[in-house]
Amino acid sequence: MGDENFSFSFEMPAADRRALLAEAAELIDLDAAHLGSGGTRRGPTRDGGGLGDDVRDALDEDARLAASPDVYKITEQDYLARSLAVPVRFADLTRDFDFYWVRFPVGLQPRHHWSFNMIEVRIEFNADEAAGHLRPKAWQILPNKKFQTMLKADQHLELRLDENFEFAAQSGELSGRAGKIDIGVESVANAGAGVVLGPFNYQIKRAQIEHNAPGMEWVFWRLDGAEFFQEDSPELVVIAQVPKVTKTVKINAVLQAYRSFNLWSASLQRVIGNLPQMFRNYFKGGAPLRDEKVWDISTRL
Repeated sequence: MGDENFSFSFEMPAADRRALLAEAAELIDLDAAHLGSGGTRRGPTRDGGGLGDDVRDALDEDARLAASPDVYKITEQDYLARSLAVPVRFADLTRDFDFYWVRFPVGLQPRHHWSFNMIEVRIEFNADEAAGHLRPKAWQILPNKKFQTMLKADQHLELRLDENFEFAAQSGELSGRAGKIDIGVESVANAGAGVVLGPFNYQIKRAQIEHNAPGMEWVFWRLDGAEFFQEDSPELVVIAQVPKVTKTVKINAVLQAYRSFNLWSASLQRVIGNLPQMFRNYFKGGAPLRDEKVWDISTRL
């Protein structure tokens, strides 16, 4: 990506994660086994509560992207349906480009009572297209660090697209306002003309948000420093700017979900320190789960 800050924090080994964890658990069992007389090791312990079992519990975790993103074309009809004037900037842009609301659902299933503490996602439009002028770009993105202070205060925002066709927000307790906003980000694409303009709800855990600037053919997000449980999956949205001459749009997407090494027990951390380097690097790198998808949304344009 040209900038290390927008690269994955850990480069996954070629080995399958389940196989890697299972082998690590076996090695941990051996390390924790009692020494017999004469210094020889006995077989692995299988008491149902050993350190190896703590690692095996992670085999049932899951983190993945949806089989398909949500896609909604934004047109002048969205403004007309709200009895709003079409902004000059939007009218100018749509001479050469079409715009799409694209939401990338993320599903998280950490071990019971566990959580992930960092999520990284990269998406890229038409990665195999050599002609740069044919590639879609990310016009607007969510989450966006420009809202970081407001999110820290309230964990949710009331969003809209302003006269510059950019996300604008106002924080506050929506339930305490007249005319409560019930539309969430996950419903925008299916809620009908005009809803995409807002206002609608956006919320996310109090994470540190990092991302590259909009306007590129790719987006990289890093959400760090929060506890992401099953119900806290981040809402990832791009308003894609697609050249009218582009008829095929494919999106390559990669997700990695991490757990801090410090969240493992002190005993397990010590034993992991005795494992071969590949395993040590993996656990200290956050033992991430990884999912990759390639979506062709051409028929939905």
